[in-house]
Amino acid sequence: MATSQGMCKNCGSLIMFDDRDSTCECVFCNCVFPSEEAVEILKNPEGRTFANEKFESNRDDSHHYTTRVYSTESLEKQIEREAAKKAMEKESKSKENEFEVAAKDVKAPKKLVVLMWTAILAFVVIVVAIGVPSYNMRKSITNSIEGNFKKIYAYDNEKPQHSFQGQTCQTFNLVVDKKLSEDEAKTIFDNYCEQRSAAGKKNNDAVKVVIYCDGGIYTVTTSGVEFQEDVKVEAKKK
Repeated sequence: MATSQGMCKNCGSLIMFDDRDSTCECVFCNCVFPSEEAVEILKNPEGRTFANEKFESNRDDSHHYTTRVYSTESLEKQIEREAAKKAMEKESKSKENEFEVAAKDVKAPKKLVVLMWTAILAFVVIVVAIGVPSYNMRKSITNSIEGNFKKIYAYDNEKPQHSFQGQTCQTFNLVVDKKLSEDEAKTIFDNYCEQRSAAGKKNNDAVKVVIYCDGGIYTVTTSGVEFQEDVKVEAKKK
């Protein structure tokens, strides 16, 4: 026996019947009608209206529909199969990841860790060993020059603005409010080199003195004196 499907012409419910039976019956509304009509309605239900009339069930216990019977045994077997399938999938996935290396599994040897920290500590010590003496040297030169500043540039009223650059104060910037001659600029350079030598830096080959004055900028080095005329120096004075 083969089972066919159709649609009830009365309520629109899905119905199942023996394909050898020319008549089918809806289990929901008890409507009995030709099987071919039920099949056609299922194939093309668009635009069809359903009356939803009430029908009495057959009193002679003869029905024109089929039902599927599901045994408990079949259901239990199905559950067992699903459980076994999931277990196999889980085991398969576990095997795929068996040789993967996670970050938490990577541990550096203790000896390597100690070596790394030793190297970092050594680097810090070297930086401090170089940086602290250099800073102290610069501070010492700066303090010495500041204490004898009038020997570099003699001034009557307000102390001129100045700054030092370089690890050994090899660059000296000076801002004055008056015009200076080239000889005066050269004298300031010689005075600065003298004070720098007195502070402990005898080699003045790399020294550069930049003087911002009224009318331009003097740049003085051991190579000579350069003057840049008509330069605005108000920004430097502030």
